[in-house]
This record gives sequence, structure tokens and C-alpha cells, in this order.
Amino acid sequence: MDPESITISQLISSFTAKHWFRVVTVITSVLGVAGGGGYWVGKSLAESQGAVLLAELKGSLAKVEAQLEVTRSQKEQHALQMEQCKSERQQWQSEVIQQQKKVATLTEKLGRENNCTFIHEQIVETQKLVEHPDGLRVFGDEEWEKKERERVAALTRRLEGYQQQLSTCNKS
Repeated sequence: MDPESITISQLISSFTAKHWFRVVTVITSVLGVAGGGGYWVGKSLAESQGAVLLAELKGSLAKVEAQLEVTRSQKEQHALQMEQCKSERQQWQSEVIQQQKKVATLTEKLGRENNCTFIHEQIVETQKLVEHPDGLRVFGDEEWEKKERERVAALTRRLEGYQQQLSTCNKS
């Protein structure tokens, strides 16, 4: 047989059982090797992809842990700052209370001083009234002199009351 003139159908029809066994064995071996190689390549690829994914996850986990640590640190700092602010607030409240007490004391003292000033002014005005009677005295009749004595007596009693108030106005 001339190899150039042989067709595939002639070649296949000339196969014996031994030939068919070898063809099936070769095809099975080729398919087995291809399948095994494919499995090995797939397994290696999956493992490398898994390793890459695992490395990415470990990197992400490390980043999240670092962020968590920073957040915890910030939380602790904020807690310390809050305690410090509370302490400062209490100090300021205490100072405000002290200042309010001081203002109240000074207001009371100012009120007493204003009262003393007022009493002193009343004493001066009353003394002027005692020393300088209203109107001119043209005629010295008894009725006018009686009214004048009563007026001076009333003003003197008023002066005594003012003097008594003046002696106690700065105390307390």
C-alpha cells in the first residue's frame, strides 16, 4: 500500500484488535495525562489564588486591627479629656459660686453704704431745717414761737432717730 493513496477509512478498516487496543490505550493515556495535568494546574492555580486572597485578607485584617487600635487610643484620650473637662467644669462652677457669693456680699455692703450715705444726707438736711426756720420772723408772737418750738422738737427727734440709724448702718 502506498501511504499517499491510503484514506482514513481504509486505514481504520485495516486495524486489528491489537491496533484498536493500543489506540484506545493511547487515547485513554492522553486523556488521563491531560485530565491529571489539568487537575494539577487547576489545583495550583486555585492554591495560588487562595494564597493571594489569604494575603489580601491578612493585609485587610492588619489594617482593620490598626484602625481599631487607633480608635481605642482615641477613645481613651477622649475619656481622659472628658474627665479633665469635668474637673475643670467643677472648678469653674466652684469659682462661679464663690464669685456670686462675693457679688452678693458686695451688693449688700454697697446697699448698707448707700443707706449710710442717705442717712447722713438726711441728718445734714434736718440740721439745716433746725438752724434755719422757714420764712422770716417779722413779729414774735407767742403762737409762732410755740409752733417753732414744736417744729424744732420734731426735727430734733428725727435727728436722734437718724443718729441711731447711722451708728448701726455699717454693722452686720
